Amino acid sequence: MNPNTDLSHRHNRWARLKKQLSRARADRDTATHLKEFAYLYISKRGLWDDFTEWMAEHSDTTPCDPIFEFVGSQERQLNGLTQQLTLTQSKAEMYQKSEQFYYGLLGKKDEQINRLITMVANLTDTTVKQREEIVRLKKQRYYNECPE
Repeated sequence: MNPNTDLSHRHNRWARLKKQLSRARADRDTATHLKEFAYLYISKRGLWDDFTEWMAEHSDTTPCDPIFEFVGSQERQLNGLTQQLTLTQSKAEMYQKSEQFYYGLLGKKDEQINRLITMVANLTDTTVKQREEIVRLKKQRYYNECPE
């Protein structure tokens, strides 16, 4: 017998296997999620003792094994979130210090601008007075040179 070398046949087989694999993964994820939810529900409702007895009658494993795994994973997630929170808080403090620094600079700039405006106003007043003095002196010289 010759093996079938038709590419469409192989493609269909791989596509079917790929779909089966994705369905199996989805079922596994759903089952894991439902199992974790069931353990959480049982522990929250205070039915842990009843569940322990039922599990002992129907299984070789203790009900604590999956719970310990679940609690361990939750603790790892909590530690990761705590580290992220610490990092975020340190970034926030850094940004707050930067903000205060820049606002301090802006406050100093306002003071500098006000000082410059005052200096320009004083210089303008001085220049106007000097020009008035020059005009007065020119008029006086004109009157002194050309008496009537």
